[in-house]
Amino acid sequence: NSHMDIVNLVLVTLTSNFVTCIISIYFLNCNVFNLRYRMFLNIMILFSSNILIFPFGFISFWAIA
Repeated sequence: NSHMDIVNLVLVTLTSNFVTCIISIYFLNCNVFNLRYRMFLNIMILFSSNILIFPFGFISFWAIA
């Protein structure tokens, strides 16, 4: 059961990173935004996705322990 929790955590992390990459590519290819705004937006998306993932990761690892 704890092994499945680790697998789920890895899948969620990979999925969120994949979605982040898709969003970043979409915004990078969108010519409406200028370069500085696109860079800021990509950094904010990366930080927000990591902040959303980490608490669930810690909760899962505490549950396993």
